Amino acid sequence: MKRRFSLALIFALFPAGGAALGACVGDEPAPVTPVYVERDSGQDDKDVTSTDGGGDQNTPWNPSKVGGLFLWLDGTDSDSVKRNADNQVTEWTDKSPKGKHFKPTAPERGPFFTTSAIADKSAIAFNAASSQYLVGPPFSELQGAHAFLIFKTKAAAQTNNGLWKFGTGDNTFFPFSDGAFYDGFGSTLRKLSGLAQPNADVPHLYEVVSTFQRWQGTFNGDPKVGYSTTSNIVAFEPAGSLLGASANTDAKLTPQYYFTGVFGEVLIYEKEILGADLANIRSYLSAKWQINIAKPDGG
Repeated sequence: MKRRFSLALIFALFPAGGAALGACVGDEPAPVTPVYVERDSGQDDKDVTSTDGGGDQNTPWNPSKVGGLFLWLDGTDSDSVKRNADNQVTEWTDKSPKGKHFKPTAPERGPFFTTSAIADKSAIAFNAASSQYLVGPPFSELQGAHAFLIFKTKAAAQTNNGLWKFGTGDNTFFPFSDGAFYDGFGSTLRKLSGLAQPNADVPHLYEVVSTFQRWQGTFNGDPKVGYSTTSNIVAFEPAGSLLGASANTDAKLTPQYYFTGVFGEVLIYEKEILGADLANIRSYLSAKWQINIAKPDGG
């Protein structure tokens, strides 16, 4: 028995007036129709097992099995989330070998470690009204990257909801006050990734690739939902990085807009992930966070 699921996040072509907001000049996303994926009704959120043909096939798969892991923040691992007596995060510890931990600039700026936040799992909850965000070290040594973000927004559709900062361009939003999603991960320019329709009840897997002359942002494994361009210059903010807030080029790490919602997991690899490795990462995140991923052929 199979069920059909509609992706909760559908992007459409943004009107020409959006260029005034400083979005990257390049190919804009084409209009898309709703995409459906089928999932076995018995699928649960257990860890997927290794499919690389080596080792113990019953060993739970995890992101470190893919080479090039540069950041792994896991909201379900309470041992990697340090917090104070009020359950505010004092450090979100990187589980990769790189040790790129994220911390608040002051105790009151720390987001909350929240149980049953996404798919009955713990995650990190940010509140824009309380100016909560985390600061991390720079990623400027990267020559390219592939990031995976599990998140769920609680903001209204028309809100300046700052997301994160890793590039050197303008503020990133999900969504901006015009309802659009903007991101500039690992790039000199912010991209207009389409019209956001965030659903407070549905988590999303956002993927973004920044390499030489290639930048692509997609949602829930579907290349038709998002934005792609062959015009890109890789750049990571040398001052550091932000989670739960955004800042423009001049502000560097001084937040200008904050995020309301939760982050479940953040993965960054120092290269674009392809083939079986990409399939394994998506399967791991999909099963763990109960997110329906589009089939390779688009469903």
